[in-house]
Amino acid sequence: MKNRSFLRLSALLLAFSILFLNSCKKEVLSEGDGRTTFYETDELVMQFTCSDGNVEFFIDALYDKTDGRTGIVRNRDAYVIFIDYNNNGLIDPLVDLRVSPFSTTTTDRTCISYFLERNISTPCNFFDDITRELNFSPTENSDVPHMNYSVKLPKERIAKDSKIGIVIEIFDSETREWQNFPITGNVFSNTIEI
Repeated sequence: MKNRSFLRLSALLLAFSILFLNSCKKEVLSEGDGRTTFYETDELVMQFTCSDGNVEFFIDALYDKTDGRTGIVRNRDAYVIFIDYNNNGLIDPLVDLRVSPFSTTTTDRTCISYFLERNISTPCNFFDDITRELNFSPTENSDVPHMNYSVKLPKERIAKDSKIGIVIEIFDSETREWQNFPITGNVFSNTIEI
């Protein structure tokens, strides 16, 4: 019975999200590589780009110079993107979402789950139109190999309109620590326009 409820809820959420915008704002794109930087330090660069109705997040973890791509979640490097779908600065149950890698011994996909409460979310939903990469390589920000991540999602899955609140957590499997960016008291105080 619970599985049917979650399946109905997932189908309802999917149908609800498809009703919203399906293209990114053209004026957001910047010169060069097309990425817009929304967080930057000497150790971390976070950017996004919009194209063909998709939003691609790029997380360049310059500080992480160990290859942590192997294993399953909790034993390898990972990220979680927390998104304020309706950009109201609050955690809204079954509206705001989390995007993260999901790995077991038999699957390696991207999980989208919806908040029920601040630290509780629905089971994973998987969609074929989401792509991601976990890389250990040099990037335009550093010639030294390091961990970097990208995830591409349809805009209508993550945004009610052109602005979203966003927080990103990164897990380093070597240190076994999570880091939050940006570091603030309010979970959704950082807003980006997509």
